[in-house]
Amino acid sequence: MRWFKVHPVLTAAAIFFILMFGGIVSAWQQDNKLVVSKQDNLVIKGDTVIVPEGVTVDGDLVVKNGNLIIHGTVDGNVTLINGKLLPGDSTIDGEGLMASVGEVNGKFEKVDEIFEWIWYSIKGLFKSVFAY
Repeated sequence: MRWFKVHPVLTAAAIFFILMFGGIVSAWQQDNKLVVSKQDNLVIKGDTVIVPEGVTVDGDLVVKNGNLIIHGTVDGNVTLINGKLLPGDSTIDGEGLMASVGEVNGKFEKVDEIFEWIWYSIKGLFKSVFAY
């Protein structure tokens, strides 16, 4: 108790970080519903999002807590949070994702760890705050 009285700022900072970390872990584990960015031409079967063959998705595609199959084209970035890219003869290279029957004309980002999710959320916050 004497140490707490001598160092109240460190004690408050430690308690703050413990509570924040607990809240972040709780938010990560509670949020397990399928979330898909608003696109009219996607097919959703259970927890799998499919970009059908011959369909072009304009803009960025975000799939959270679900799997993704790309047979068509995505003209934008693809972000897959806490899910898997299922095979449709797909391969991932350094620049993006190219598939034999589908392609992504942008970046492919997969977020499946809690620390990656925290970093992704912080980047999104800064982009929204500093956007013109």
